Amino acid sequence: MKKIYIGAIVAVLLTTLSISTLAYKLSNTKTIYAIDNTSVTSLTTEYDWVTYKNLKDLVTNSDLIIMGDVISDNKPSKKEMKIILPSDIDENLKQKILSDAKNTIVTESEVSVRKTLKGKSKSNIIKIEQPGGTLEGFFSKVSGVNYFKKGQKAIFFLLKAEGGDLYLTLNPFQGHIFTVDGKIKPDADNKFFIRDSSEDDVLKEIENSK
Repeated sequence: MKKIYIGAIVAVLLTTLSISTLAYKLSNTKTIYAIDNTSVTSLTTEYDWVTYKNLKDLVTNSDLIIMGDVISDNKPSKKEMKIILPSDIDENLKQKILSDAKNTIVTESEVSVRKTLKGKSKSNIIKIEQPGGTLEGFFSKVSGVNYFKKGQKAIFFLLKAEGGDLYLTLNPFQGHIFTVDGKIKPDADNKFFIRDSSEDDVLKEIENSK
């Protein structure tokens, strides 16, 4: 069956987009729906994430900064996403999109806290939620998001969400930096961590940025 791709501006010039009790810091979003006859089979959301100009800015805006290990991954679930649609959108499509928004897919990982650099968590195991994922045959792709995998080690820069020890990364690019054998894994998308540094050097930089 032929798929029809329809673009919808979801939250233009808003500072946050809320998913249930979560709030992602954004400046603009666009969602592309793939529609197969009357059913939405997948969607791709393009987020203009709020970015941070320097490490101090990143540290200041984090509720919690930890060194941690991903101990479980790929736990998708559904939550409600609040969206704003164009006024001239087809009414049937509008109702379909609004209905689907009540069941937005998010993916959860569990992280074991090795060291806390800022803030305080209720336990040594926290949950980090990322937008999008695959559930019940439906695929929701969010631009820039790569889902955490069991065994990965990282320094996480997090926002607190309501509901236990549940957190979000500040954004997909600057909200974490992976570590391997005690060294930072350089990331071209994260200008604060593009060089091959030791964990200790980065921890000192974070401490000096408070």
